[in-house]
Amino acid sequence: MVYFIERADPETSAIAIKIGTSCRLPRRLGLLAADAGEDLRVLGVLDGGRAEEQAMHQRFARLRLANASGRPSEWFRDDPGLRAFIAEHSMPWEADAVDPHGERLVKVTLRAGVVHDARIAARLAGETFGDWLTGVVREATERVLERS
Repeated sequence: MVYFIERADPETSAIAIKIGTSCRLPRRLGLLAADAGEDLRVLGVLDGGRAEEQAMHQRFARLRLANASGRPSEWFRDDPGLRAFIAEHSMPWEADAVDPHGERLVKVTLRAGVVHDARIAARLAGETFGDWLTGVVREATERVLERS
């Protein structure tokens, strides 16, 4: 997932926004907070990986901040255009929305009729609705990726 987090510089109070990617955001936030020694706030997340992250880095390159050695970092100046992009394209991240295996859970919207039929199918398969639906999505994803 691609994430957007903000931090305030303790000396100047200037806000910086990080555009990064991680499949384990709680762990990544812990590492970032330990390194930065500051409070971090997740502004939003969206589906994607390195390619989407790099595209956003390019899109907002004019706002990119340099690290201590002068090289481009993943931190960007706070900007109304960047904030608007985050508000329009990302979804809230709920730190406590994880399954028993530590995987982050996301909310999806399905038509009521689909949910009704899927609940019946899950019951017939002897599985919980969440486990059944996860399995169906994984199988469908694997089939599509095999064809690509």
